[in-house]
Amino acid sequence: MVAGIVYSLLEIPAIKKISLKVEEKEIPGYEEILTNSIAINPSYQFINRKDLSKVVIYYFDKEKNLVPVTKYINDKREKIEIIVDELKNSQKNLVSYLDDNIELLDYQEEGNVLILNFNKQLKNNSDDITDYNLQSIASSVFNNYGVNTVMFEIDKTIIKYVKKSE
Repeated sequence: MVAGIVYSLLEIPAIKKISLKVEEKEIPGYEEILTNSIAINPSYQFINRKDLSKVVIYYFDKEKNLVPVTKYINDKREKIEIIVDELKNSQKNLVSYLDDNIELLDYQEEGNVLILNFNKQLKNNSDDITDYNLQSIASSVFNNYGVNTVMFEIDKTIIKYVKKSE
């Protein structure tokens, strides 16, 4: 419940950190200032505590609202690789629209921009890009990287920019 409150309040652009009290008293276990580093909808998929990665991935609920899931996994890959692979699978009661044939060909971070180059399967059958795919990938990137913009490419051709809402 606390994580849900924190994430909901952090959706307001002016709010960067949260301090919670109940009847003027700090909540045990939540005495510190809270940010989006608090786990919401945690998923634990690790074998040991060595090389543990925390990755927040955004899926959609039935009403097509973005819902963050914090995954704790043993995986040494870059977070964007984990995000794309995980979004190829839906979660319990949550949906991803990323097709299994979509591949992240390469990526690079330049200043405040993460450039993602995908294969042509990022486009759907009508030759459009599914906005749901871009939303879930960009939201996941913004939570895991310190960038303000995600640039989407298909075979090195710029398709779309998604900017972080401030």
